[in-house]
Amino acid sequence: MEISINEVQKMTSPNPFALITSGTGEKSNIMALSWWTFVSNKPPMMAICLSKKGYTHELIDETGEFGFHLIGNEYQEMAMKCGRCSGRNTDKVKEFGFLLQDADVIGTKLIDRYKIALECKVVSSMEASDHWLYIAEIVKIHSGNTGEQLFAWEGYRYLDTITNVQESR
Repeated sequence: MEISINEVQKMTSPNPFALITSGTGEKSNIMALSWWTFVSNKPPMMAICLSKKGYTHELIDETGEFGFHLIGNEYQEMAMKCGRCSGRNTDKVKEFGFLLQDADVIGTKLIDRYKIALECKVVSSMEASDHWLYIAEIVKIHSGNTGEQLFAWEGYRYLDTITNVQESR
C-alpha cells in the first residue's frame, strides 16, 4: 500500500517545534519551524529546511544568519499564527505581540522569552527541490526557562506539550 509524504510526516510526529527569527530592523520576521536537526557537536551546527515560497529564506540569504528558539507553551497561540501567514505580507512581530531583544553575536534579534535560543551563522546552503537546506554554526547558546516545550503534532495540525497530549488520552 502506498501512502503520501504528508501521511508519513503525520506518522513521525511529534516534532520538536521552534520559532526562528530572521532579518534585521524593520525586516525582522518570525517563522514556525519543525524541520530542523543538529548535525555536528564540534563545532556545534544545525540544519534547517525552509520552503522556497517563504519570506524567511530570502532574509537569511541577505544576512547569512538566524535566531533559533525552542519555546514554551505560553507562546502556543502566537506560534500557530506564525505558521499560518507569511512575513512578506504580515509583520508578525507587531501583529502577534512578540517582543524582541538584541542578540550577542548576530545582527538578527532574538525572541525575548525562550527555553533555548541559538544564534546561528549560515556556513552552507543547498537547493532541496521545493525547499532550501541551510547548515549553520551555532555561535552562541542562551538558556531560558519558560513553560513546557511545544511540539508539532500530526504534521503541523496542532501544537501542544507532551504533558497535555498524554493527559488528554
